[in-house]
Amino acid sequence: MPLFQGTVCGMITRAIVYLRQSRDVEGTRAAVDRQLEDCERLCDRMGWTIVRTHTDNDVSASSKKARPGYDALFADVRADACDVVVAWAQDRLLRDVREGEDLIDLVEKHGVRVATVQGGDHDLASPDGRMHVRMMAVIARGEMEKKGARQRRQQLQAAEQGLPPSRGLFGYRKNRDTGRLELYEPEATVVREAFDRLFKGQSINSLTKWMAESGTVSIRGNRWTNRMVSAMLLNPRYTSVRCYYGQRMATGQWPAIVTEAEREKAVALLSEPSRKTNHFGPARKWLGGGLYRCGRCGGSMRSGYRDDHVRIYICREGKHLTRTAEPVDRWVVDAVSVRLAMDDVGEALVPKDTPELSALRTEAEALRRRLDLARDRLDRGVLDEDEFMATKRTIKDELSVVERKMTGVARTSVLSELMDEEDRVAAFLAMDLAGQRRIIDAVCTVTLLPGTPGRKPFNPATVRIDWK
Repeated sequence: MPLFQGTVCGMITRAIVYLRQSRDVEGTRAAVDRQLEDCERLCDRMGWTIVRTHTDNDVSASSKKARPGYDALFADVRADACDVVVAWAQDRLLRDVREGEDLIDLVEKHGVRVATVQGGDHDLASPDGRMHVRMMAVIARGEMEKKGARQRRQQLQAAEQGLPPSRGLFGYRKNRDTGRLELYEPEATVVREAFDRLFKGQSINSLTKWMAESGTVSIRGNRWTNRMVSAMLLNPRYTSVRCYYGQRMATGQWPAIVTEAEREKAVALLSEPSRKTNHFGPARKWLGGGLYRCGRCGGSMRSGYRDDHVRIYICREGKHLTRTAEPVDRWVVDAVSVRLAMDDVGEALVPKDTPELSALRTEAEALRRRLDLARDRLDRGVLDEDEFMATKRTIKDELSVVERKMTGVARTSVLSELMDEEDRVAAFLAMDLAGQRRIIDAVCTVTLLPGTPGRKPFNPATVRIDWK
């Protein structure tokens, strides 16, 4: 069917161009720029006037990721803002059969035609035009699935060989001459310091704030978020370990920034229940919320306010114990500071070495090797799927127990880092709220006892501190 030219009902033929590229790792927009040049030449040749251009760069048509440009195109067609939609090829416009039906319904209702540089004009108001679009959508879907299977096999092979994933990673850059992944020191230094700050008791919130204040941006130039910082601290690629869908595959062919032991320490610290400050709502704003215990029932204390806006701690279980918060917090911080200043605090609270953690790490590695062996036996047909799943569940349960033990041992690591400070008390007082809470939780149990009825001066005897 020939492309229609000139005007529609004596008016200018208005064209909207849609451009899309699935991947643009370096953000150059080169592919969509080439598409635009070809589409502009087509419009010039046909005498069409381009009234708008919509672009989705680095967005796959087959993924569930939003396509703002595609949505804007649909909105324009609904608003009768064009007479023809122009794309470089049909698979740039859609690669899904269901989307094809939506497009057919839309352009048929509004009398809009679709033209592509590669495939010509599609009159979706005619049966032949609709059939052609449907057939091309089915073919494109099949090609996409075959391409996906090839890519997954290539990715698995690359992982088995220890080659880095195609996606970039903060702290590294690819050498343009050798193609190898190398440290990018300005960012690698930030990664190392983030781990050090975590080990010294800083929270994810504090780390994110520090990175923002220092002007550090992600590899794509975006501001860091709490989720991004957590993902960085948990990423095995920083230990030169190549994984595939969470499964360790090989030692990576790139330099490590931190050791595996340091990453395991970070994993253990970030998985501590005491770090999950939103068990009962928003993040903790006060020192003792969820940390102090009730002297009447043993339950946890939450923070709240009296009618006169004075902050208080209230027993979560029954409101049968309330205490004014400010003097309690001052007393607890002072008591912990005194304890940290004592000469014997290192021997009393922090082990000189951690043979237990080393043994647990060895045990965890042995369990992971058992899981790898089971997966290999499944691939070779020695185990069937049910046998493999049963074995996997057993190993995963055992691994969970070992990891919980590692978390318990790692709790002392915050104290270990604090002991290395020249002034332990100053380091403790300089910590953010989350860090101070972890130190307090590591060294003592704070129990609030009933006070004398009526509003009287604070009595330190109503705060019991049991040192661990």
